[in-house]
Amino acid sequence: MNEKMQLELARLLYDYSLDNKMINKTYIDKLMDIIINGKGLNDYVEKYEISEKNSNMTAGYVYSSKEITIYAKKIYEILLNEMQYTTLLPEDERYLFMNSMMTQIILHELEHANQRRIIDAENNLESSILKLCEFKELTEIDELVSKGIIKSVEAKYYKTIKMSEYIDTYHELYDYAPHERLAQIKSYQELIDALRLFKDNSRIIEFEEFYKLGNILNGYKDTSSPTIDYLNTQGRNEELKSFDWYSDDEDESIKLSQDRYTLRDRMKYGLPIDEKEHQYVKEIFRDMSFL
Repeated sequence: MNEKMQLELARLLYDYSLDNKMINKTYIDKLMDIIINGKGLNDYVEKYEISEKNSNMTAGYVYSSKEITIYAKKIYEILLNEMQYTTLLPEDERYLFMNSMMTQIILHELEHANQRRIIDAENNLESSILKLCEFKELTEIDELVSKGIIKSVEAKYYKTIKMSEYIDTYHELYDYAPHERLAQIKSYQELIDALRLFKDNSRIIEFEEFYKLGNILNGYKDTSSPTIDYLNTQGRNEELKSFDWYSDDEDESIKLSQDRYTLRDRMKYGLPIDEKEHQYVKEIFRDMSFL
């Protein structure tokens, strides 16, 4: 997020929170404008909806319709749960805390739209990893139809089965999924960068830093690389071999990654880390004892 976007986001948060106002449609309209125009996402986000339907998700982005849906009931449920932490805050910071939480949820979905832009426009480590997170079977099935190997009616059936399998795996391995981890890490960092432009709100920043680090660590619970685990499970074994940091041997993959990327970048992208590095970051997390 560039400085202009940071400042605009900070002003928006500040104006609402100072007046003890919760996020509303006007706020969301302004937030959408700031991020869509700032990141050049006009071709990726065309509309959003605030839904009152019951959902397990707080929000979602669908590329095919270029739409973001915000599920108000789920967000309200999370706010009620998280409000227990506001007792640690001065009264004038409580609205900032709650508005920051809701802002991060929307920034997360806007980052999914930005990921589509990255895939289309960039050629780097992030775009390469994001491409492998896409559901490849749909294209492969369409190719079989075009070659006359299977019929359209069979293709529709296969797509339904494969999509169901993909979604099941995605939900099971959500904490490992590179596109979700990146959307979480980036949205929290964008919020933190904006909050740093405020005065006297170090406590809120500490909360957001805690949440960000927690999301980084979640994927490393029982693996040296959440990205490798996720992509292997989604059938991307062969494509992984094109990365210069990857090896079928875990120790070799860790060494290759250490030679090429900092610990910060490796954990951001879910690349391999060793046990000492894992323990080092966990200790930092434990030291954030203000909660």
